[in-house]
Amino acid sequence: MSKVSKRRTAMLAVMTASLVFVTTALAQMPTSPWKKGAPFPEPDEELYGVASNGKLYVFGGWDGGKARGAAYEYDPVTDKWTKKTPMPRPTHHSALAAANGKIYVMGGFVPPKDTAIPVGGAWEPIDNAWEYDPANDSCKSLPPLPGKRGAAIAA
Repeated sequence: MSKVSKRRTAMLAVMTASLVFVTTALAQMPTSPWKKGAPFPEPDEELYGVASNGKLYVFGGWDGGKARGAAYEYDPVTDKWTKKTPMPRPTHHSALAAANGKIYVMGGFVPPKDTAIPVGGAWEPIDNAWEYDPANDSCKSLPPLPGKRGAAIAA
């Protein structure tokens, strides 16, 4: 058998084995990897979320044209939402990050001071930052961000 034939045979064997492996793996997969969890406890939108200590935390929210500053914890083990202490300043679109068991909430949007009805681009970004401690459901202020930010991303 020539070198070319040996290579072709080896390549065909690898491809066949790969196809068998993938087909077997797909046959054993559940019909959907997604599972429906408990519904969110109240109507809300524009919440941001972050995972910490095996739970999901969401902050912010927007309801009826107002920033809510809501805080909720979702436990996937019990499939339950728990309302937490609201944010010190109601905002929406705050950046979130988690490290060492704490959650950092930074920036976001608040209504402008000169109008009672914020519309679209009238929302103002802020430079506030907070550290949320899930262990005792408390929030403390941190030094302000270097600049005002809304709808930012943190990691």
